[in-house]
Amino acid sequence: MVSIDFLPSNPNSLLEMLQLSAESYQAGNENGFNKIHRILDELLKMKEIKKHELKTIYKNIGI
Repeated sequence: MVSIDFLPSNPNSLLEMLQLSAESYQAGNENGFNKIHRILDELLKMKEIKKHELKTIYKNIGI
């Protein structure tokens, strides 16, 4: 089964979604990794985060 998640175009909504996905991942839902990666990729494209910040973000999430 293929799941398609649509990401919002609003950076604040993406950040909220990232927070929820990170909490879910930290609680043991390893399926959240792909969603976290897609959200961070979208934030990079929007220039809301910088590429050099990714390592720290992933570390803080526990990935």
